[in-house]
Amino acid sequence: MNGETDDMQPESRVDRLAELSLDSPELSPFRQSIREWTLFELLKADGFTTVGSVASLSRSELCDVPNIGEQSVDEVAELLDRIRTALRWDDPAPSSHLPVVDFDWEPQPLSPAGWDVVEERPKPKWQDLGGRAKVGDAPASPNTLGSEFPGLTLLAGRSLSDPLLKAAWVEPGDGLAHSWLARTGAALIGDLLALTRQDLLHLRGLGPSKVRRLYDYLGRLAGAAPTIVAWDDVAATPAPDTPSADSRRHAILEMVVAWASSVAGATTWGEALMVSAEAMPADVAGAWQELLAMDLPALVERSPLAEFLADDPRRSRVLIDRVASSEPLTLQELATEFGVTRERMRQIESKSLERLRSNFDSSPTWRVVRWAAERVVAQAGAYAPSDVLARALPRWSPAERHLVARLAGYERSDPALVREGLKLPNVAELPTMADTDFVVDEYEVVERLHALGVLEQHVEFALSSVTGVSRVDGQLVRWSGSVVDKAVAVLEIRDEPQNIDQLVSAAYGEGGSRSARNRIFEDPRLMRVTKNKVGLRRWGGVRYSGVAELMLDRLASGPMDLDELADELAERYEIASASVRMYAAAPAFKVTGDTIALRSRREPYVPRHKPWKVRGLYRQSDVRTTVWCTAVDNDMLRGSGRSIPQEIASDLGLRPGDRTELTTAAGLIPVAWSETTHSGPHIGSIRELLEDSGASVGDQLALRFNLADCGLEVRVIRPPTQDDVVEELARLTTLPKSLVAHRTRLAAAVGIAPADLVPALEARGDGEVASLVARLPLQAGGVHDHDADQTSNMAAGGGAAVSADRHPPRVDTPNRDSVAPNRGGRGATDLEREADSTSTALASDPDQATLEREYERAVANAMMQMRSIGYDEAALRKLVATVGSRRASELIADLAEPTAAFVALHRLGRLDLSIEAQMSSRPYRGLFESRHLSRITRRLQEHGFKVDL
Repeated sequence: MNGETDDMQPESRVDRLAELSLDSPELSPFRQSIREWTLFELLKADGFTTVGSVASLSRSELCDVPNIGEQSVDEVAELLDRIRTALRWDDPAPSSHLPVVDFDWEPQPLSPAGWDVVEERPKPKWQDLGGRAKVGDAPASPNTLGSEFPGLTLLAGRSLSDPLLKAAWVEPGDGLAHSWLARTGAALIGDLLALTRQDLLHLRGLGPSKVRRLYDYLGRLAGAAPTIVAWDDVAATPAPDTPSADSRRHAILEMVVAWASSVAGATTWGEALMVSAEAMPADVAGAWQELLAMDLPALVERSPLAEFLADDPRRSRVLIDRVASSEPLTLQELATEFGVTRERMRQIESKSLERLRSNFDSSPTWRVVRWAAERVVAQAGAYAPSDVLARALPRWSPAERHLVARLAGYERSDPALVREGLKLPNVAELPTMADTDFVVDEYEVVERLHALGVLEQHVEFALSSVTGVSRVDGQLVRWSGSVVDKAVAVLEIRDEPQNIDQLVSAAYGEGGSRSARNRIFEDPRLMRVTKNKVGLRRWGGVRYSGVAELMLDRLASGPMDLDELADELAERYEIASASVRMYAAAPAFKVTGDTIALRSRREPYVPRHKPWKVRGLYRQSDVRTTVWCTAVDNDMLRGSGRSIPQEIASDLGLRPGDRTELTTAAGLIPVAWSETTHSGPHIGSIRELLEDSGASVGDQLALRFNLADCGLEVRVIRPPTQDDVVEELARLTTLPKSLVAHRTRLAAAVGIAPADLVPALEARGDGEVASLVARLPLQAGGVHDHDADQTSNMAAGGGAAVSADRHPPRVDTPNRDSVAPNRGGRGATDLEREADSTSTALASDPDQATLEREYERAVANAMMQMRSIGYDEAALRKLVATVGSRRASELIADLAEPTAAFVALHRLGRLDLSIEAQMSSRPYRGLFESRHLSRITRRLQEHGFKVDL
């Protein structure tokens, strides 16, 4: 600083400060907040023009100023004090940069005595009115926009919509501020020049804060006027974020334009952009790349739509939750929320929509909303996914996006954008390819969608929105019918027979049901061409009708080698050769050695007759009833039929090729025996009988076939209720107690010799019945000598007395009608009489019978524990099953040497599980003679086992 400046007196600085205009640029640092700027505007509206004219007033006089009042007087005093304290400049000339200089003198309080120059100024007009202000009395500012911003006169002839004016949009919000100028009614910049600040404040919607922003913008517009005039034919470039960026951008543009015009001969921006793709000098190319990389200014102002929604909460709620929502609220819900009637809410909705549409259609400030709508239409077309909205308008809120979509003509915006009046074709309207019923002509469909206004990028979305349409192997098909319709569609696409499992999977989904397979096989449009493949019937070819039918057709010309037939059919129809050999056992065929032929009438089929090998099969000859015990499974409960033993069909008088019906409580049930099946006779569904009996999966069931009147009765075998051999046998077989109490009679029901009854029952799987039969009492004399010898061998670890694989001798029943039950033992065999005698003896001594049953359970438990410790007790179990626990124990005691079971248990240290240990137990000693007890006691003691005597 020079000495002259340093010697400046405080009074000269005070004079200069008092003369400062309230519009002076030097006061700009004190107009940064909206409130500060508002205070300045209020003071000017009341007629104050300089700082001194305000500082000359006392506090009470400031309180009388109309626009200040008591509520703002403190703020004005504080503002003036800050101005006086801060503005201590070194250079008396006005400067836009006012450094704060610290002087030694203390600032004087703002009062009339401290402002000599200001005291001579006339008082404002409002003070001449006795301190009371009147509306409109405040003098208008003599400064018009033209005088405050002279640069605007260069643009007087330009329209407010001239795009070149965007060159002045260098600050965020300048575009919005420019749109406010339309509220003045001006069409040209020149129409604004005669307006004053007071004129702007009187406009609707322009308060002090917006007028301040307008003044800031007009200052930048006036400063940019020379550039706009110079670039009269050049489109305005996007505004930079800062003045330095603006300067740099102008420098870059000058370099690029100089090169494009002087070297490349460009005369317009379009030509300049075209030549920019050519080779450029290094400095020009660098400048061009820098220009391309510059950021556009961020728009921080809210859209006019956002301001429109914020002005009225009820309007916002109605538009957002009634118009823009995919799940709109009802008028009644909104009326309840705002405490008005439903009719009043309807009126608010109607007016809100009317104002929304009016602003969108005609308001100059809503052009941003119109641009947004056009962008949505350009990117969405007539039909598009709703996420296009977010991509098209990333800066807009979800509610604004949906409102823009409605304004753009979309009737729905979630889950899809749908233009009003658009209706996608339904599946029945889709054209199909020639010679197909389900393959869609996609080319024609796409052409139709394009005609409706669907953009190419949204065609696939539109197709996926049509109900009943899908893609199979990449092709569009009608997919709205039954499983069979979908199977036909798959075959039309693939144009060749398909594996049934793959076809069901494609048409039904993973885990296709059996019923779906059956429907495909039965549909007249389809034809089974191999065991596993299905084709369209219109394709022609040989129909696959089953293995047996193929064999019948092939053997009609004569016998063949069975292996050759199996290989030929397997290769042609994709069946297993083993299936052919399996069907060769059907009654329709006769196999002699390696040759198979059709069976002739001279060689009738002989049904199997081995009832002793059929599990659960018993014949009750006295009432002409055949009983078959089996387990309930899911197929039975589902209603499926099942195979039955040939022996039952023979008892019913059926032969291969025959059919009959059984009378039941649920109606007639068919029984048939096909000549071409290897699985034998077949009975229809008994589900209704099972439901009536309350049967469930796993229950044991007795099917009782009445041969006399061809009837069927179903009985569920209930759990045991008492521990009695005869009662248990009657429960498990549903046979009378008088029959099951005698081995001979039960053996006749099974079709086996009495001596082979137990092994035969075990061999066919009736182990529980076999164990009970083994407990039936024998004759008093015990078993025959040859049986005792075999029993001794079994106890020693030898083989079984009866082989389950050989054919036991059949018990003769010459005529089922002539068989009558034995009564009183007349005509019975010796074994029957022995059983009768034993049963009578046990019945006469119930305590002895109870003790023997308890001993049987003890032996059974011991054998079970033998298995748990790793010893195979099969031989011992067979012995017990053959002669019973008590008799087996006596035979083991009579042996001279210990049994293999005894030796093994001694080695394992578990003699407590041996038969000898069970016999020596105190509760059961009464069952055995003293000689037996003496032998087993000695044997146990010799092996170190302590016997409680």
